[in-house]
Amino acid sequence: LVGYEMRRTEDGSLCTPKVFANGEIDLKFLTCLRGDDVYIVQPTCPGRNQNVNTSIMELLLILHTVRLASCKRVTALVPYFAYGRQSFMTSPDTPIASAAVAKLMLSMQLDHLVTVDLNSAQIQGFFHAVPCTNLPSTPVFRKYLQAQILKKELPNVEELVV
Repeated sequence: LVGYEMRRTEDGSLCTPKVFANGEIDLKFLTCLRGDDVYIVQPTCPGRNQNVNTSIMELLLILHTVRLASCKRVTALVPYFAYGRQSFMTSPDTPIASAAVAKLMLSMQLDHLVTVDLNSAQIQGFFHAVPCTNLPSTPVFRKYLQAQILKKELPNVEELVV
């Protein structure tokens, strides 16, 4: 399952989303998920004419829907973790927003979370009940840059700092 857009999986199953006139999200899976391992790819960044909060709500509804469909395990790949910069209290009257997002995701019975370059390692601790894997992007980015340098497709390589 890739985000909120309708995508056909390898076996031909479909997830059909729609948005009601008031902006509410409605999802329906046109296949049986009972007993399946489900992998959801859903960045929670702004994009596709929507904001961060809509992306989070989409993820929560997808997690809830697949659980209602009796899937075996749910793994969410969240390349951009929204509210990641708010992982601590800056003053007594501020929320720890990344902990709140983690609690919401955990309440939807997530089995495993995979993220990319979390802003703070302590965010993994907010997912105390499930494994949280944080993948660093630096090795991939480094390999890409090295390949581009070898192809001589990067101008001013002398000024490049990684």
